[in-house]
Amino acid sequence: MAQGEANIWYFGGNAGLNFNNNPPTPLLDLPAGGMFSSEGCSTISDSDGNLLFYTNGEKVWNRIFQIMSNGDNLAGHNSSSQSSAIIPYPGTYNFIKKRFDRYFLVTLDDYSADAPVAADKGVRFSEIDMNLDNGLGAVTVNKNSHLFGTTTTEKVCVVPHSNGCDYWVICKVVDSNDFYTYRVSSSGFNTVPVISTTSLFVDARPGQMKVSPNHKLLSFTVPTSSIYYGFYVFNFDNNTGLITDKFTDRTSGENQYGTEFSPDSKVLYKCSGRRIYQYDVTTNSNSDFIASKTTIMSSTNGLLSMQLAPDEKIYIARPILNSPNGRIGVINNPNLLGLNCDYVAEQQYIGGGISLAGLPNQLNYLVPHNSIVIENELCNGLQLSLENNNNINSYNWQLAYANNPLVIIGTSTDSNPTLQFPIPNEDYVITCSIISDCYSNTYKLLFTPNDLNYSTPIFNFSTLTYCQNQVPDTLPLTSVDGIAGTWQPSSVNTTNIGITTYTFTPNQGQCANPITINVEINSEISINFTDVSICEGQSIAFPSTNNVSGVWVPAIVSNTNSNTYTFIPDEGCFNSAQWTVVVNQNNNISFEDTAVCYGGIITFPNTNGIIGTWSPTSISNTQSGIYTFTPNNSCSPPATWQVLVVESFSNLTISTYNTTIIANVDNVNSLLLYQLNNGNFQDSNTFENVNPGCHTVNVTDIYGCTNLSSSVFVFDYPKFFSPNNDGYNDFWNVFLENSDTTLSIFDRYGKLLKQIRQDEVGWDGTYNGYKLPSTDYWFVLDYDECGIKRTFKSHFTLIR
Repeated sequence: MAQGEANIWYFGGNAGLNFNNNPPTPLLDLPAGGMFSSEGCSTISDSDGNLLFYTNGEKVWNRIFQIMSNGDNLAGHNSSSQSSAIIPYPGTYNFIKKRFDRYFLVTLDDYSADAPVAADKGVRFSEIDMNLDNGLGAVTVNKNSHLFGTTTTEKVCVVPHSNGCDYWVICKVVDSNDFYTYRVSSSGFNTVPVISTTSLFVDARPGQMKVSPNHKLLSFTVPTSSIYYGFYVFNFDNNTGLITDKFTDRTSGENQYGTEFSPDSKVLYKCSGRRIYQYDVTTNSNSDFIASKTTIMSSTNGLLSMQLAPDEKIYIARPILNSPNGRIGVINNPNLLGLNCDYVAEQQYIGGGISLAGLPNQLNYLVPHNSIVIENELCNGLQLSLENNNNINSYNWQLAYANNPLVIIGTSTDSNPTLQFPIPNEDYVITCSIISDCYSNTYKLLFTPNDLNYSTPIFNFSTLTYCQNQVPDTLPLTSVDGIAGTWQPSSVNTTNIGITTYTFTPNQGQCANPITINVEINSEISINFTDVSICEGQSIAFPSTNNVSGVWVPAIVSNTNSNTYTFIPDEGCFNSAQWTVVVNQNNNISFEDTAVCYGGIITFPNTNGIIGTWSPTSISNTQSGIYTFTPNNSCSPPATWQVLVVESFSNLTISTYNTTIIANVDNVNSLLLYQLNNGNFQDSNTFENVNPGCHTVNVTDIYGCTNLSSSVFVFDYPKFFSPNNDGYNDFWNVFLENSDTTLSIFDRYGKLLKQIRQDEVGWDGTYNGYKLPSTDYWFVLDYDECGIKRTFKSHFTLIR
């Protein structure tokens, strides 16, 4: 089961904390009057940390902050230090709803015995059924059942039984040396207590009583208002329920009230008015216990209840009845002794709620304390068990390296297994996951085994030094003294120069230590030659070998042909070395200049197999430039290559002046050519004496990078004609190339004289065979202006 049952706290005056968050956050959801307790209170949630119900001992509220059905008029008192304790009913756990179906609620009256009637006093218990009232829970008819007494010490604790299923309820009897311990099991609340008679005789006084998280110790405070004042520590046996004396501190003037144990159960705290004291409960004698007392805080008034929270910090309520400042103190590291425990007086904000004297009397651990026990440390193994193995049905033990817990070294399902570890003086983590009749849990233990008289394997190696790539000796798998094992790496590698460590790990069960050896791979002299490049016929000789004797193959170096030569040393840890001579021919290279359209694709020209570099290294297709090729062979001179980038032009515009056409473009250059219709290209952008009609002007450059064209219409007509049969101007007509026309001629009175078709020669100045007189005549021309229908009207003169 998850441990979220104590994650919701309600206390004081409408104060609350949510430990489902870390750090905890204030709970602001209580309605007005939803909670008041000057001291004692208790809260319980499901295992996911969702609220089930809470109480101040007088009333119990459900999860929607309503008084639970039959949850009023309980026999506790909100001014009782520990006015209540909530106990799960064993055997009723609901795995679907992650809670118990039934709970018991123990209530304690105020010690001052001011209850209305005697029957309401003392220690009592009630039963709550969570299945009632549509799952909100209700107090059953088993309500305010009397356990003992007519007044109380205002103290109650709940402890898991060692069997992992049941619970103990611990109370102190007033005016007696006796503790009463009640067992709660699946059979119900056993009202016959286990009685423990101790040295503590106490009257009815306030204060807290707490059980350590490991369920082995009990602390008890008695204020100075009692003649039995003091701070008492007892041993508790959660198997039998018996309580025995352990430590006592009866220092005068210490008005102790609150108490709490650290999460590791080794450190104990108490609040005494304005001081917080710390004790080391691992001490062996009462004098050592008192001597371990350290003052943690000595300046804050009203320090009262203490409570260990799910975040393993101790929270401290302050002050009594008048704390509207909305903050409570926290001991952040309660496992640490001295001021390292880090008490901060007003650390935890409670969101405007009021902290009074009490904090929830929570059951932080629903399963019994347990731990892994190392029963025997063997040479290569551990014999293990659990401290408490009652009612455990299955075990799953695992051993892993602490620095890599996912790599499992050994497993077992035995109750008392022996797990083998491969190497001593290594950190391991031991994990035990158990399933019992009532719960499941996982326990862990970090452990480093000791070196227990391990022997060291002995080996006799002929050498641990080799030349690079020399065939090495085989690593023996059994030492001279008979210890078998494995090597890592498994064999000597002579390919890499340097020192390599090889580890021999004995097989398990031989009680032998691993050993390491260092194998050195040497290359005493590293011979390296720098390759050279020469021109054909240049003088060349073998390079120096740094006084290393050997032979060259071939034995003579050539200055006419490229070749690779090998130097073979005579002896020692030497490698053969090669030397390459490149003989370059004396070649000249040239390139033809190239033109490319702006933005076009261009690549460097073929170098005819000659290797070299270009500068610049990339060709621009937007800017003309000169590129230089430098052969790698210094025997060949550099060569240049010019690239002309032909820029594009745009925005062709046409102008006409009578029968003259002028073409203009933007970004004009000297490479442009102009064409009228399908005629010849010319350098000039002007076309003269162009026949009237529709024409096409084309503009390009000599490389054809850009081509623009536009239509233009030239319009003209004769202003006069003289039809005298002399062969000049004998007919009048309007001729337009590439245009369909209809021409109509009128006299000055609008009479149609002649309509001329496009294929006719024109008008001869007659009408019905009669010559008309010299004067102006009018015409209407319907024509096609490059695809657009237009009409033109004007006049001309007939001259005789």
